[in-house]
Amino acid sequence: MKNKKIAFICPTHTYHFNFVKALLCSFKINHFDFQSDLWIVFSNKEESEHFGDYECKLVLPEELYIVENGGIVNIKKLWAIKKLKKKYEYLIIIDSETLFIRPVNLMSICKHYFDAKILLGNKISPDGKELTDNIKGNCKELFPPNQQSLLSSVLYLWFNQPCIYKTSNLDAFFQIIQLDDKLKFINWYQFDYYIYMYFLILYEKFTVEDMEIESSYGVCEATKSPFIIKTEKYTKLNILLSSLFNLNRFNNSNLFLLIHVDRI
Repeated sequence: MKNKKIAFICPTHTYHFNFVKALLCSFKINHFDFQSDLWIVFSNKEESEHFGDYECKLVLPEELYIVENGGIVNIKKLWAIKKLKKKYEYLIIIDSETLFIRPVNLMSICKHYFDAKILLGNKISPDGKELTDNIKGNCKELFPPNQQSLLSSVLYLWFNQPCIYKTSNLDAFFQIIQLDDKLKFINWYQFDYYIYMYFLILYEKFTVEDMEIESSYGVCEATKSPFIIKTEKYTKLNILLSSLFNLNRFNNSNLFLLIHVDRI
């Protein structure tokens, strides 16, 4: 943990421990342990003890283990980000069903991401519109009403880029969304990084770029058709993660995360 400026955060539960073990193995094989830490977030002490010895562990406080709204994963992520924000310059959220697939310069990727200020989005096919509209609508609710109209893009952003947080703006982010008051009420649709991307659009001058591909949900997380490629624009984009479904199509020297390995 000494002198590292970047950390990954991975919430998990007992039934995903095998995925986490594979994730940790890929983390070390690709030498990310020299650049970063990888924190595992457990729901309770019993889970943590069952997992076994590991240096970078976080255990969710008992009062935040709230499952009624289906938002427990989002709660764990937001709580962990707040817990670790003073230790690092960048925090990157990943799911346990993820693998590192090649070494990259993480600091270079993080700095370029916040210098470029571009979020990748895609149009949604009719079969995915209800779900994605619910996600976008619920995430907007955390911002002042007079700003929500500025978040009206038809493009869907989730998992088209890694969930990279810049810790220097997290205090402002948490204050704007009133995290201390609202964390316990976060629901399934309020994806942690979708909320942060809205913050980046409203307050950090990020723009959204159309990947010119249509999918039922995020293009880079797609695991099946329908999948409509309208142009070859994606070949010129800085795509950093992908499901196996699109790995051959999107693969490039900076793509370092394989996601949704549980859906292979």
